[in-house]
Parts: sequence; structure tokens; C-alpha cells
Amino acid sequence: MKSITLLSFGLTLLGVASAHMKMIEPPSINSEEGNYDVSIRDYNQMANILPDGSNFPCRGHHLSTADMIPRRTYIAGQQYSFKVVDSPDAPEAGQGNHGGGSCQFSLSYDNGKTFKVIKSIMGGCTAVDRNLQNQEEALGPKGFPAWVNHFTIPASAPAANNVIFSWSWISFNGIQEFYQNCARVEIQNPAPQGDFYSLPNMFIANIAHDGLPRQCVPKLDTGKSWVVYPEPGNVIEYGFNRVDRHTEQPYADGDIKTTAAAVLGQCV
Repeated sequence: MKSITLLSFGLTLLGVASAHMKMIEPPSINSEEGNYDVSIRDYNQMANILPDGSNFPCRGHHLSTADMIPRRTYIAGQQYSFKVVDSPDAPEAGQGNHGGGSCQFSLSYDNGKTFKVIKSIMGGCTAVDRNLQNQEEALGPKGFPAWVNHFTIPASAPAANNVIFSWSWISFNGIQEFYQNCARVEIQNPAPQGDFYSLPNMFIANIAHDGLPRQCVPKLDTGKSWVVYPEPGNVIEYGFNRVDRHTEQPYADGDIKTTAAAVLGQCV
């Protein structure tokens, strides 16, 4: 991954007007929710990863050594809650979820060099979608809707006290972007079962990374992106993308379950 300099200052200023989503449970590295010192806080965690990949992964915060204390402790085999919220400064509730999309929960044991997928959600990620399993409604800052889901730490996950938990998201509406928030966690597992490293790698699109040029998920004529992961892993949920932020009506022109896996191509 590329080196990042002037992290706290530079990344806080980028995309200040963005209205997207940010992870607050588990709390992201260098976030206000994680009670990180104000000198290293990134107040714009909901901004997308830059197209050139210069702040990938984790908006560059995986390189921060000022505070490496895990904010959560997870036990292998147990289920935990995940939450993202809309921008408290958005002009209306739900503006930042872009009608849904697809996302993955992943773990990295090598400080962001590789991420192994523990759950994939295809369709409806971050959209208030009652058709999605294991979801509930909650409230975020200023009463805006939050999106809550759940994940289970695999029985194969090794014990370690400095693991990076990643949420990565490709939205349904909007331009070709890639979002990622990361948290430092501890994982406890006295007796791992199975091969954790056989899990698929996190799907990366819409940004340049690891010396590869930027390639994007194709968009429909309507400007939508149906993201079906080529290697989603064994834990999968399906949801319905929304027509727009004003309604819970599912988008009718397609079914994520019957859509072909994403093949990356030229960005537009």
C-alpha cells in the first residue's frame, strides 16, 4: 500500500462537503466515536477513498501509531453488531446511503496488506431495508436513520490483539466510488478451527491499488451499479436497493440474486 503523510490534517479536509455514511460501531480508527485524541481525529470518515488509491486502505489510518489500542474485543464464534450513520449535516435524512449497494466485512492480520472477507451483503447495504435479514432500524446523530447489521467472527479467526476490522462499500446510486472505514480490534480464540486464510480477499473496485490501474464496476444507463461479488465467501445476505432516498420501494429493474458477478472495466 502507498505511504501516507500529514494524515490527520490532510484527510480531515478532503471532501468536507461529502454526504455519505460512516461506521460508528465498531468505532473507526482516529474517529470521534472511538474517543481518539483530537490531535489525530478525522472528522470526515464518510468521505470516499480517493480514486488514485493514495489513502487506501482505511483512509490511511492503519499507518497511524499514535493510538493503537483496540476499541473492541471480539470472541471467535460470537455475533456482534455493526452500525453506520448518515451525515448529521446532510440536508435531509437518508441522503448519504445512495439507495443501497453492496458491502463486505473483512479482517486484516497484517495491518491492511490483505483483508479476508467474513461476510458479504449484496443489495441494500446502508439502505433502510426491512427485507434484509438481521437488520433493525436505529437512530444516528440528530435523529437521522442509522443502518444496523450483524456479523460473526469465524471460528477459524486466529487470536491477535491488533486486528483491523474493515467495512467496504460500493453504493447503488452515484458516481463510481469505493468507501472503507476500519477499526482496531482484538480477537480472542483459544482453539481456532479451520483455515482462516482460505477466505476470499476483499473485493476492491473504482480505485487504483497495489500497483494496479483504476478499474470500475460498470454502471447501467440509469446510473446505477449492481454489485455482485465474484467471491463473496460463505456468509451472504441479499437485500433490495432502493429507488431513491425518499422511499423504501425496491428498485425494480433487476434482481441482485440473478445478476452476473461484477466484471471490472473502464471508469466513466
